[in-house]
Amino acid sequence: MSTIRDVLEEFTFLYQPIIIICEWVPFGPNQFAHFCEALSAYKKDEIFITPEIDMHPETPLFKIEPYYAWVRVKDVEEGKKVYFESRIFYPEESKVKQTENFGVTVEESGFIFYSCKLIRCSADENVSKASLPVEYASLDKLARVVSDLLEDTSTLMNSMLNSYQKRILSVIFPRSHEELYERKKILCLITKEIIYKGKSLREHIKETKLGDLLSSYSDFRKELQQVLGFIINWIKLPDGGIIIRGRDGFLILTDERGVEKYKKVMKIILSLLALETFYLHLFSRVWMIWDSLNLIRSEISREDAEHSVGKYRIALSSTLADTVILWDVDHLARFALNYLNRQIEILRGKQREDTLGDGEIIRAILSIVNVNEAMEVIRSKIEATKSVLEAFRMDIDGLTTLVNTFIEREMRSIRHAMWKSIEKQTKMMEIEHAEKERLELIEFLSAGLLMAEILSLIFAWLESAFSLTFGGWEYLFSIAAIFMLAMLLRFVVRRIAEEEEESESSAQ
Repeated sequence: MSTIRDVLEEFTFLYQPIIIICEWVPFGPNQFAHFCEALSAYKKDEIFITPEIDMHPETPLFKIEPYYAWVRVKDVEEGKKVYFESRIFYPEESKVKQTENFGVTVEESGFIFYSCKLIRCSADENVSKASLPVEYASLDKLARVVSDLLEDTSTLMNSMLNSYQKRILSVIFPRSHEELYERKKILCLITKEIIYKGKSLREHIKETKLGDLLSSYSDFRKELQQVLGFIINWIKLPDGGIIIRGRDGFLILTDERGVEKYKKVMKIILSLLALETFYLHLFSRVWMIWDSLNLIRSEISREDAEHSVGKYRIALSSTLADTVILWDVDHLARFALNYLNRQIEILRGKQREDTLGDGEIIRAILSIVNVNEAMEVIRSKIEATKSVLEAFRMDIDGLTTLVNTFIEREMRSIRHAMWKSIEKQTKMMEIEHAEKERLELIEFLSAGLLMAEILSLIFAWLESAFSLTFGGWEYLFSIAAIFMLAMLLRFVVRRIAEEEEESESSAQ
Protein backbone atom coordinates (compact mmCIF):
# COMPACT_ATOMS: atom_id res chain seq x y z
CA MET A 1 0.00 0.00 0.00
CA SER A 2 1.26 3.49 -0.82
CA THR A 3 2.72 5.52 2.06
CA ILE A 4 2.21 8.86 0.29
CA ARG A 5 -0.22 11.16 2.08
CA ASP A 6 -3.14 11.47 -0.30
CA VAL A 7 -3.94 15.11 0.42
CA LEU A 8 -3.97 16.86 -2.93
CA GLU A 9 -4.20 20.46 -4.05
CA GLU A 10 -5.79 19.95 -7.45
CA PHE A 11 -6.06 22.81 -9.93
CA THR A 12 -6.51 21.18 -13.35
CA PHE A 13 -9.22 18.72 -14.42
CA LEU A 14 -9.78 16.99 -17.76
CA TYR A 15 -13.19 15.84 -18.93
CA GLN A 16 -13.20 12.13 -19.85
CA PRO A 17 -9.75 12.25 -21.45
CA ILE A 18 -8.86 9.82 -24.22
CA ILE A 19 -5.53 8.23 -23.40
CA ILE A 20 -3.35 7.00 -26.27
CA ILE A 21 -0.03 5.31 -25.56
CA CYS A 22 2.42 4.42 -28.30
CA GLU A 23 5.63 2.40 -28.37
CA TRP A 24 7.82 0.78 -30.98
CA VAL A 25 8.80 -2.86 -30.60
CA PRO A 26 11.06 -4.46 -33.24
CA PHE A 27 8.62 -6.27 -35.49
CA GLY A 28 8.77 -7.29 -39.11
CA PRO A 29 6.83 -9.48 -41.53
CA ASN A 30 8.00 -12.72 -39.88
CA GLN A 31 7.47 -11.59 -36.31
CA PHE A 32 4.09 -10.06 -37.18
CA ALA A 33 2.88 -13.29 -38.82
CA HIS A 34 4.01 -15.26 -35.76
CA PHE A 35 2.27 -12.77 -33.47
CA CYS A 36 -1.03 -13.08 -35.34
CA GLU A 37 -0.75 -16.87 -35.33
CA ALA A 38 -0.08 -16.99 -31.58
CA LEU A 39 -3.01 -14.66 -30.99
CA SER A 40 -5.34 -16.78 -33.16
CA ALA A 41 -6.08 -13.50 -34.90
CA TYR A 42 -7.57 -15.01 -38.05
CA LYS A 43 -10.14 -16.92 -36.00
CA LYS A 44 -10.92 -13.80 -33.94
CA ASP A 45 -10.87 -15.92 -30.81
CA GLU A 46 -11.24 -14.82 -27.22
CA ILE A 47 -8.27 -15.88 -25.12
CA PHE A 48 -6.80 -15.32 -21.69
CA ILE A 49 -3.15 -14.33 -21.43
CA THR A 50 -0.88 -14.46 -18.41
CA PRO A 51 2.81 -13.67 -17.97
CA GLU A 52 3.20 -16.74 -15.75
CA ILE A 53 4.79 -19.94 -17.10
CA ASP A 54 3.36 -23.40 -16.58
CA MET A 55 6.17 -25.15 -14.74
CA HIS A 56 4.31 -28.50 -14.74
CA PRO A 57 2.93 -28.92 -18.29
CA GLU A 58 2.40 -32.64 -17.74
CA THR A 59 -0.49 -31.94 -15.36
CA PRO A 60 -4.02 -31.29 -16.73
CA LEU A 61 -4.52 -28.07 -14.70
CA PHE A 62 -2.69 -24.75 -14.69
CA LYS A 63 -3.41 -22.78 -11.53
CA ILE A 64 -2.61 -19.08 -11.57
CA GLU A 65 -3.19 -16.11 -9.36
CA PRO A 66 -5.63 -13.40 -10.53
CA TYR A 67 -2.95 -11.95 -12.80
CA TYR A 68 -4.11 -12.30 -16.37
CA ALA A 69 -5.70 -10.39 -19.25
CA TRP A 70 -8.68 -11.12 -21.49
CA VAL A 71 -8.13 -10.52 -25.20
CA ARG A 72 -10.58 -10.55 -28.10
CA VAL A 73 -9.45 -9.91 -31.67
CA LYS A 74 -11.70 -7.41 -33.46
CA ASP A 75 -10.07 -6.91 -36.84
CA VAL A 76 -7.09 -8.11 -38.87
CA GLU A 77 -5.54 -6.62 -41.99
CA GLU A 78 -3.37 -9.24 -43.66
CA GLY A 79 0.28 -8.21 -43.41
CA LYS A 80 -0.57 -4.77 -41.99
CA LYS A 81 -2.14 -4.63 -38.56
CA VAL A 82 -4.23 -6.44 -35.99
CA TYR A 83 -6.66 -4.76 -33.60
CA PHE A 84 -7.91 -6.36 -30.40
CA GLU A 85 -9.64 -5.42 -27.18
CA SER A 86 -8.16 -6.27 -23.83
CA ARG A 87 -9.38 -6.23 -20.26
CA ILE A 88 -6.76 -6.27 -17.53
CA PHE A 89 -7.21 -8.27 -14.35
CA TYR A 90 -3.86 -7.44 -12.80
CA PRO A 91 -4.00 -6.82 -9.03
CA GLU A 92 -4.04 -3.23 -7.79
CA GLU A 93 -3.10 -1.73 -4.46
CA SER A 94 -5.47 -2.26 -1.59
CA LYS A 95 -8.66 -0.15 -1.61
CA VAL A 96 -8.14 0.68 -5.30
CA LYS A 97 -10.95 -0.44 -7.61
CA GLN A 98 -10.02 -0.10 -11.23
CA THR A 99 -11.53 -1.49 -14.42
CA GLU A 100 -9.19 -1.39 -17.39
CA ASN A 101 -10.58 -1.95 -20.88
CA PHE A 102 -8.58 -0.67 -23.80
CA GLY A 103 -7.98 -1.28 -27.46
CA VAL A 104 -4.62 -2.35 -28.85
CA THR A 105 -3.41 -1.97 -32.41
CA VAL A 106 -0.23 -3.78 -33.47
CA GLU A 107 1.21 -2.88 -36.86
CA GLU A 108 3.61 -4.92 -38.95
CA SER A 109 6.13 -2.08 -38.77
CA GLY A 110 6.31 -2.50 -34.98
CA PHE A 111 4.24 0.45 -33.81
CA ILE A 112 1.83 -0.47 -31.03
CA PHE A 113 -1.02 1.73 -29.84
CA TYR A 114 -2.97 1.35 -26.60
CA SER A 115 -6.04 3.53 -26.26
CA CYS A 116 -8.78 3.97 -23.69
CA LYS A 117 -11.13 6.60 -22.33
CA LEU A 118 -11.20 7.55 -18.67
CA ILE A 119 -14.93 7.46 -17.88
CA ARG A 120 -14.94 7.97 -14.13
CA CYS A 121 -12.28 8.94 -11.62
CA SER A 122 -13.89 9.14 -8.21
CA ALA A 123 -12.15 9.82 -4.91
CA ASP A 124 -12.36 7.60 -1.85
CA GLU A 125 -13.66 8.69 1.49
CA ASN A 126 -10.24 9.79 2.76
CA VAL A 127 -9.83 12.40 0.02
CA SER A 128 -11.65 15.70 -0.02
CA LYS A 129 -14.23 15.55 -2.79
CA ALA A 130 -14.05 18.16 -5.50
CA SER A 131 -17.05 20.07 -6.70
CA LEU A 132 -16.69 18.72 -10.24
CA PRO A 133 -18.44 15.50 -11.35
CA VAL A 134 -16.55 12.21 -11.43
CA GLU A 135 -16.26 12.50 -15.24
CA TYR A 136 -13.55 15.12 -14.61
CA ALA A 137 -10.17 13.66 -13.70
CA SER A 138 -7.54 15.79 -12.03
CA LEU A 139 -4.05 15.74 -13.46
CA ASP A 140 -2.78 14.43 -10.13
CA LYS A 141 -4.96 11.33 -10.32
CA LEU A 142 -4.52 11.08 -14.08
CA ALA A 143 -0.75 10.83 -13.55
CA ARG A 144 -1.34 7.75 -11.39
CA VAL A 145 -3.70 6.19 -13.93
CA VAL A 146 -1.23 6.78 -16.77
CA SER A 147 1.62 5.32 -14.74
CA ASP A 148 -0.45 2.21 -14.06
CA LEU A 149 -1.38 1.91 -17.74
CA LEU A 150 2.26 2.16 -18.79
CA GLU A 151 3.14 -0.69 -16.45
CA ASP A 152 0.14 -2.88 -17.35
CA THR A 153 0.61 -2.47 -21.10
CA SER A 154 4.26 -3.53 -20.76
CA THR A 155 3.19 -6.64 -18.86
CA LEU A 156 0.41 -7.41 -21.36
CA MET A 157 2.61 -7.09 -24.43
CA ASN A 158 5.46 -9.00 -22.81
CA SER A 159 3.06 -11.93 -22.41
CA MET A 160 2.36 -11.91 -26.15
CA LEU A 161 5.77 -11.32 -27.73
CA ASN A 162 8.05 -14.14 -28.82
CA SER A 163 11.32 -14.92 -27.08
CA TYR A 164 13.40 -13.10 -29.71
CA GLN A 165 11.53 -9.84 -29.19
CA LYS A 166 11.69 -10.25 -25.42
CA ARG A 167 15.44 -10.71 -25.73
CA ILE A 168 15.74 -7.45 -27.66
CA LEU A 169 13.64 -5.55 -25.12
CA SER A 170 15.58 -7.06 -22.22
CA VAL A 171 18.80 -5.63 -23.69
CA ILE A 172 17.40 -2.13 -24.27
CA PHE A 173 14.93 -1.97 -21.36
CA PRO A 174 16.33 -4.32 -18.69
CA ARG A 175 13.69 -5.89 -16.42
CA SER A 176 10.92 -4.08 -18.30
CA HIS A 177 8.53 -6.99 -17.65
CA GLU A 178 8.81 -6.44 -13.90
CA GLU A 179 6.82 -4.04 -11.79
CA LEU A 180 8.12 -0.46 -11.74
CA TYR A 181 10.40 -1.14 -14.72
CA GLU A 182 8.00 -0.38 -17.56
CA ARG A 183 9.31 0.55 -20.99
CA LYS A 184 9.42 4.15 -22.13
CA LYS A 185 6.38 5.12 -24.23
CA ILE A 186 4.86 8.23 -25.78
CA LEU A 187 1.56 9.57 -24.43
CA CYS A 188 -1.26 11.59 -25.95
CA LEU A 189 -4.25 12.97 -24.00
CA ILE A 190 -7.24 14.26 -25.95
CA THR A 191 -10.07 16.00 -24.11
CA LYS A 192 -13.00 18.25 -24.92
CA GLU A 193 -12.82 20.32 -21.76
CA ILE A 194 -10.13 21.48 -19.34
CA ILE A 195 -11.01 23.15 -16.06
CA TYR A 196 -8.26 25.14 -14.42
CA LYS A 197 -8.87 26.71 -11.01
CA GLY A 198 -12.64 26.43 -11.41
CA LYS A 199 -12.77 28.02 -14.87
CA SER A 200 -12.62 26.64 -18.41
CA LEU A 201 -9.20 26.89 -20.02
CA ARG A 202 -10.80 28.51 -23.07
CA GLU A 203 -12.04 31.36 -20.85
CA HIS A 204 -8.59 31.73 -19.30
CA ILE A 205 -7.07 32.09 -22.76
CA LYS A 206 -9.53 34.86 -23.64
CA GLU A 207 -8.28 36.82 -20.64
CA THR A 208 -4.58 35.98 -20.84
CA LYS A 209 -2.10 34.35 -23.19
CA LEU A 210 -1.47 30.61 -23.20
CA GLY A 211 2.23 31.30 -22.72
CA ASP A 212 1.51 33.11 -19.46
CA LEU A 213 -0.48 30.13 -18.18
CA LEU A 214 2.47 27.91 -19.06
CA SER A 215 5.13 30.11 -17.48
CA SER A 216 7.95 28.40 -15.64
CA TYR A 217 6.42 28.39 -12.14
CA SER A 218 2.72 28.33 -12.89
CA ASP A 219 0.49 25.74 -11.22
CA PHE A 220 -0.87 24.73 -14.63
CA ARG A 221 2.60 23.91 -15.95
CA LYS A 222 3.63 22.07 -12.78
CA GLU A 223 0.59 19.80 -12.94
CA LEU A 224 0.97 19.17 -16.69
CA GLN A 225 4.58 18.13 -16.23
CA GLN A 226 3.48 15.33 -13.91
CA VAL A 227 1.98 13.63 -16.96
CA LEU A 228 3.72 15.09 -20.04
CA GLY A 229 7.19 15.65 -18.70
CA PHE A 230 9.03 18.91 -19.34
CA ILE A 231 6.89 21.23 -21.48
CA ILE A 232 8.66 21.96 -24.77
CA ASN A 233 6.22 24.12 -26.75
CA TRP A 234 2.55 24.74 -27.45
CA ILE A 235 0.18 26.23 -30.02
CA LYS A 236 -3.34 27.66 -30.10
CA LEU A 237 -5.50 26.98 -33.16
CA PRO A 238 -7.94 29.50 -34.65
CA ASP A 239 -10.88 27.25 -33.76
CA GLY A 240 -9.96 27.39 -30.05
CA GLY A 241 -8.09 24.10 -29.97
CA ILE A 242 -4.87 23.79 -28.00
CA ILE A 243 -1.89 21.50 -28.46
CA ILE A 244 0.70 21.32 -25.68
CA ARG A 245 3.79 19.21 -26.21
CA GLY A 246 5.88 17.77 -23.40
CA ARG A 247 8.95 15.62 -23.50
CA ASP A 248 6.86 12.51 -22.90
CA GLY A 249 3.68 13.32 -24.82
CA PHE A 250 0.91 15.69 -25.85
CA LEU A 251 -2.22 17.27 -24.39
CA ILE A 252 -4.86 18.23 -26.96
CA LEU A 253 -7.97 20.29 -26.27
CA THR A 254 -10.52 20.09 -29.08
CA ASP A 255 -14.23 19.81 -29.77
CA GLU A 256 -16.24 16.68 -30.62
CA ARG A 257 -15.57 16.97 -34.35
CA GLY A 258 -11.82 17.27 -33.93
CA VAL A 259 -11.29 14.15 -31.82
CA GLU A 260 -11.19 11.67 -34.71
CA LYS A 261 -9.11 14.01 -36.86
CA TYR A 262 -6.51 14.35 -34.14
CA LYS A 263 -6.44 10.58 -33.61
CA LYS A 264 -5.49 9.96 -37.24
CA VAL A 265 -2.81 12.63 -37.33
CA MET A 266 -1.34 11.92 -33.90
CA LYS A 267 -0.99 8.26 -34.76
CA ILE A 268 1.80 9.13 -37.21
CA ILE A 269 3.43 11.71 -34.93
CA LEU A 270 3.40 9.39 -31.93
CA SER A 271 4.94 6.64 -34.06
CA LEU A 272 7.77 8.94 -35.10
CA LEU A 273 8.50 9.99 -31.53
CA ALA A 274 8.20 6.41 -30.25
CA LEU A 275 10.89 5.26 -32.70
CA GLU A 276 13.08 8.20 -31.70
CA THR A 277 12.59 7.35 -28.01
CA PHE A 278 13.47 3.72 -28.67
CA TYR A 279 16.75 4.73 -30.28
CA LEU A 280 17.46 7.16 -27.48
CA HIS A 281 17.44 4.27 -25.02
CA LEU A 282 19.19 1.95 -27.46
CA PHE A 283 22.07 4.38 -27.77
CA SER A 284 22.25 4.62 -23.98
CA ARG A 285 22.67 0.85 -23.86
CA VAL A 286 25.34 1.11 -26.56
CA TRP A 287 27.43 3.38 -24.34
CA MET A 288 26.93 1.03 -21.41
CA ILE A 289 28.33 -1.77 -23.56
CA TRP A 290 31.25 0.48 -24.46
CA ASP A 291 31.92 1.12 -20.76
CA SER A 292 31.88 -2.62 -20.03
CA LEU A 293 34.40 -3.24 -22.84
CA ASN A 294 36.65 -0.50 -21.47
CA LEU A 295 36.46 -2.10 -18.03
CA ILE A 296 37.43 -5.51 -19.43
CA ARG A 297 40.28 -3.97 -21.41
CA SER A 298 41.64 -2.11 -18.37
CA GLU A 299 41.48 -5.24 -16.21
CA ILE A 300 43.28 -7.31 -18.82
CA SER A 301 45.96 -4.67 -19.33
CA ARG A 302 46.88 -4.33 -15.64
CA GLU A 303 50.26 -5.88 -14.85
CA ASP A 304 49.24 -6.89 -11.31
CA ALA A 305 45.92 -8.37 -12.43
CA GLU A 306 45.22 -12.02 -11.92
CA HIS A 307 43.81 -12.87 -15.32
CA SER A 308 40.60 -14.85 -14.78
CA VAL A 309 40.23 -16.11 -18.32
CA GLY A 310 36.85 -17.72 -17.67
CA LYS A 311 35.45 -14.47 -16.27
CA TYR A 312 36.61 -12.45 -19.27
CA ARG A 313 35.36 -14.99 -21.80
CA ILE A 314 31.89 -15.04 -20.20
CA ALA A 315 31.77 -11.23 -20.13
CA LEU A 316 32.87 -10.95 -23.77
CA SER A 317 30.40 -13.63 -24.84
CA SER A 318 27.53 -11.80 -23.14
CA THR A 319 28.59 -8.46 -24.62
CA LEU A 320 28.89 -9.97 -28.09
CA ALA A 321 25.39 -11.46 -27.78
CA ASP A 322 23.97 -8.03 -26.82
CA THR A 323 25.83 -6.43 -29.73
CA VAL A 324 24.46 -8.94 -32.23
CA ILE A 325 20.94 -8.41 -30.86
CA LEU A 326 21.23 -4.64 -31.30
CA TRP A 327 22.76 -5.15 -34.75
CA ASP A 328 19.70 -7.16 -35.80
CA VAL A 329 17.42 -4.26 -34.82
CA ASP A 330 18.94 -2.17 -37.61
CA HIS A 331 16.99 -3.57 -40.57
CA LEU A 332 13.74 -3.63 -38.55
CA ALA A 333 14.20 0.05 -37.68
CA ARG A 334 14.86 0.92 -41.32
CA PHE A 335 11.70 -0.96 -42.28
CA ALA A 336 9.71 1.09 -39.74
CA LEU A 337 11.33 4.35 -40.83
CA ASN A 338 10.45 3.74 -44.48
CA TYR A 339 6.87 3.06 -43.43
CA LEU A 340 6.80 6.34 -41.47
CA ASN A 341 8.24 8.25 -44.41
CA ARG A 342 5.38 7.05 -46.61
CA GLN A 343 2.79 7.95 -43.97
CA ILE A 344 4.21 11.44 -43.52
CA GLU A 345 4.10 12.06 -47.27
CA ILE A 346 0.44 10.98 -47.26
CA LEU A 347 -0.18 13.35 -44.33
CA ARG A 348 1.40 16.26 -46.17
CA GLY A 349 -0.71 15.45 -49.21
CA LYS A 350 -3.83 15.70 -47.09
CA GLN A 351 -2.60 19.02 -45.76
CA ARG A 352 -2.28 20.41 -49.27
CA GLU A 353 -5.64 19.06 -50.40
CA ASP A 354 -7.48 19.85 -47.16
CA THR A 355 -10.42 17.77 -48.41
CA LEU A 356 -11.74 16.94 -44.94
CA GLY A 357 -11.02 20.31 -43.36
CA ASP A 358 -8.15 18.91 -41.28
CA GLY A 359 -5.40 20.88 -43.02
CA GLU A 360 -5.19 23.36 -40.14
CA ILE A 361 -4.77 20.55 -37.63
CA ILE A 362 -2.03 18.89 -39.67
CA ARG A 363 -0.28 22.23 -40.17
CA ALA A 364 -0.39 22.96 -36.44
CA ILE A 365 0.95 19.55 -35.45
CA LEU A 366 3.71 19.67 -38.06
CA SER A 367 4.72 23.07 -36.77
CA ILE A 368 4.88 21.94 -33.15
CA VAL A 369 6.81 18.80 -34.14
CA ASN A 370 9.63 19.33 -36.60
CA VAL A 371 9.04 16.13 -38.56
CA ASN A 372 11.93 16.59 -40.97
CA GLU A 373 14.36 17.13 -38.14
CA ALA A 374 13.00 14.15 -36.22
CA MET A 375 13.33 11.92 -39.29
CA GLU A 376 16.87 13.09 -39.87
CA VAL A 377 17.75 12.51 -36.21
CA ILE A 378 16.42 8.95 -36.37
CA ARG A 379 18.33 8.24 -39.60
CA SER A 380 21.54 9.58 -38.11
CA LYS A 381 21.00 7.51 -34.95
CA ILE A 382 20.45 4.36 -36.98
CA GLU A 383 23.60 4.98 -39.01
CA ALA A 384 25.63 5.96 -35.95
CA THR A 385 24.41 2.93 -34.02
CA LYS A 386 25.34 0.61 -36.87
CA SER A 387 28.83 2.11 -37.09
CA VAL A 388 29.38 1.94 -33.34
CA LEU A 389 28.14 -1.66 -33.14
CA GLU A 390 30.46 -2.60 -36.00
CA ALA A 391 33.33 -1.05 -34.05
CA PHE A 392 32.18 -3.00 -31.00
CA ARG A 393 32.35 -6.27 -32.86
CA MET A 394 35.88 -5.51 -34.01
CA ASP A 395 36.83 -4.48 -30.50
CA ILE A 396 35.34 -7.66 -29.05
CA ASP A 397 37.25 -9.73 -31.63
CA GLY A 398 40.46 -7.97 -30.58
CA LEU A 399 39.79 -8.57 -26.88
CA THR A 400 38.90 -12.20 -27.61
CA THR A 401 42.23 -12.60 -29.43
CA LEU A 402 43.99 -11.06 -26.44
CA VAL A 403 42.20 -13.42 -24.05
CA ASN A 404 43.13 -16.35 -26.31
CA THR A 405 46.75 -15.20 -26.10
CA PHE A 406 46.51 -15.40 -22.33
CA ILE A 407 44.96 -18.84 -22.66
CA GLU A 408 47.79 -20.00 -24.95
CA ARG A 409 50.37 -18.58 -22.55
CA GLU A 410 48.73 -20.34 -19.62
CA MET A 411 48.53 -23.61 -21.57
CA ARG A 412 52.23 -23.30 -22.49
CA SER A 413 53.15 -22.74 -18.84
CA ILE A 414 50.94 -25.66 -17.84
CA ARG A 415 52.64 -27.94 -20.39
CA HIS A 416 56.08 -26.80 -19.21
CA ALA A 417 55.14 -27.49 -15.60
CA MET A 418 53.69 -30.86 -16.62
CA TRP A 419 56.94 -31.93 -18.35
CA LYS A 420 58.95 -30.84 -15.33
CA SER A 421 56.64 -32.84 -13.11
CA ILE A 422 57.02 -35.91 -15.35
CA GLU A 423 60.81 -35.59 -15.25
CA LYS A 424 60.77 -35.33 -11.48
CA GLN A 425 58.47 -38.33 -11.18
CA THR A 426 60.72 -40.37 -13.52
CA LYS A 427 63.80 -39.56 -11.46
CA MET A 428 61.92 -40.41 -8.29
CA MET A 429 60.88 -43.75 -9.77
CA GLU A 430 64.46 -44.52 -10.77
CA ILE A 431 65.66 -43.66 -7.29
CA GLU A 432 62.91 -45.75 -5.74
CA HIS A 433 63.83 -48.69 -8.01
CA ALA A 434 67.52 -48.44 -7.04
CA GLU A 435 66.61 -48.17 -3.38
CA LYS A 436 64.37 -51.21 -3.74
CA GLU A 437 67.21 -53.25 -5.21
CA ARG A 438 69.54 -52.10 -2.43
CA LEU A 439 66.99 -53.07 0.17
CA GLU A 440 66.56 -56.50 -1.43
CA LEU A 441 70.35 -57.01 -1.44
CA ILE A 442 70.56 -55.99 2.20
CA GLU A 443 67.74 -58.41 3.03
CA PHE A 444 69.47 -61.25 1.19
CA LEU A 445 72.78 -60.52 2.92
CA SER A 446 71.08 -60.33 6.27
CA ALA A 447 69.37 -63.66 5.66
CA GLY A 448 72.73 -65.20 4.54
CA LEU A 449 74.53 -63.94 7.60
CA LEU A 450 71.82 -65.40 9.75
CA MET A 451 72.17 -68.74 7.96
CA ALA A 452 75.96 -68.66 8.34
CA GLU A 453 75.61 -68.00 12.02
CA ILE A 454 73.23 -70.95 12.38
CA LEU A 455 75.56 -73.32 10.45
CA SER A 456 78.54 -72.20 12.48
CA LEU A 457 76.63 -73.03 15.64
CA ILE A 458 75.62 -76.43 14.23
CA PHE A 459 79.24 -77.32 13.26
CA ALA A 460 80.47 -76.16 16.66
CA TRP A 461 77.91 -78.35 18.42
CA LEU A 462 78.84 -81.41 16.31
CA GLU A 463 82.52 -80.87 17.07
CA SER A 464 81.96 -80.50 20.80
CA ALA A 465 79.38 -83.28 21.14
CA PHE A 466 80.72 -85.94 18.76
CA SER A 467 84.28 -84.74 18.21
CA LEU A 468 83.55 -84.51 14.50
CA THR A 469 85.84 -82.36 12.46
CA PHE A 470 85.37 -81.43 8.84
CA GLY A 471 88.83 -80.20 8.08
CA GLY A 472 87.67 -76.76 6.89
CA TRP A 473 84.95 -78.10 4.62
CA GLU A 474 82.32 -76.59 6.95
CA TYR A 475 83.13 -73.16 5.54
CA LEU A 476 82.50 -74.38 2.02
CA PHE A 477 79.15 -75.86 3.09
CA SER A 478 78.18 -72.57 4.73
CA ILE A 479 78.98 -70.58 1.61
CA ALA A 480 76.98 -72.98 -0.58
CA ALA A 481 74.03 -72.95 1.80
CA ILE A 482 74.04 -69.14 1.98
CA PHE A 483 74.15 -68.85 -1.82
CA MET A 484 71.31 -71.34 -2.32
CA LEU A 485 69.17 -69.64 0.31
CA ALA A 486 69.74 -66.19 -1.24
CA MET A 487 68.73 -67.45 -4.67
CA LEU A 488 65.61 -69.10 -3.22
CA LEU A 489 64.61 -65.94 -1.39
CA ARG A 490 65.16 -63.83 -4.52
CA PHE A 491 63.00 -66.18 -6.56
CA VAL A 492 60.21 -66.18 -3.96
CA VAL A 493 60.22 -62.38 -3.61
CA ARG A 494 60.07 -61.76 -7.34
CA ARG A 495 57.34 -64.36 -7.80
CA ILE A 496 55.21 -62.71 -5.15
CA ALA A 497 55.75 -59.27 -6.74
CA GLU A 498 54.71 -60.59 -10.18
CA GLU A 499 51.54 -62.13 -8.77
CA GLU A 500 50.65 -58.85 -7.04
CA GLU A 501 51.12 -56.89 -10.29
CA GLU A 502 48.95 -59.37 -12.21
CA SER A 503 46.16 -59.16 -9.62
CA GLU A 504 46.25 -55.34 -9.67
CA SER A 505 46.09 -55.21 -13.51
CA SER A 506 43.20 -57.69 -13.61
CA ALA A 507 41.33 -55.66 -10.99
CA GLN A 508 41.71 -52.47 -13.07
